Amino acid sequence: MNSQRRALLIAAALMAFLPLGRAADKAEQNAVYRALFRYFQRKATDSLHLFISENPAQAADVLGEALQDMPHTKRLEALVPATTESLRKRFLVALAARDPINVGDLAFEGPLKITLVSRKEPKAILESWPQFRERFPDAKGLMRISHVAIDDDEEMALVYAGLWCGGTCGGGYLFLLAKRKDGWRVVQDQVLWVA
Repeated sequence: MNSQRRALLIAAALMAFLPLGRAADKAEQNAVYRALFRYFQRKATDSLHLFISENPAQAADVLGEALQDMPHTKRLEALVPATTESLRKRFLVALAARDPINVGDLAFEGPLKITLVSRKEPKAILESWPQFRERFPDAKGLMRISHVAIDDDEEMALVYAGLWCGGTCGGGYLFLLAKRKDGWRVVQDQVLWVA
């Protein structure tokens, strides 16, 4: 067998496993989101209804104002020192992703309800609290989350969640999660900004 044919066979064999790998990645990401939302549920005093934007948080949302004189990886290390270099790099890749957040297919137990706010909503609704409240009267705020980053060992994950509730109301947080025997758990929440 010549080397070119062998390389093609190896590539074909590897490609056969890609969908399974992507499905596994998606399953782990969903497990991280579920753990994050359970964390929010435990912090809530009553039933929780999250309005989550399909537009993912980007690097400017997460790291825009913090420690401007440092590169993004160093900023993340300063903000969440327990992260690995691979997790910080993966998180920066996740922050660059523009594909929509899709948490609508997650099953939840308890009083948690999620409404996914479409990226097709008029821009004015997403930038004006009175217009947002008129369109979504049950909303106490609009949450914007990042895509999930999971380290090489699939032991740690990093995700951002920011809540906007109009004017000078809101906050943004980095959440570090660790994989335990019983699933993912938030082990650190780092305040990035408060309005």
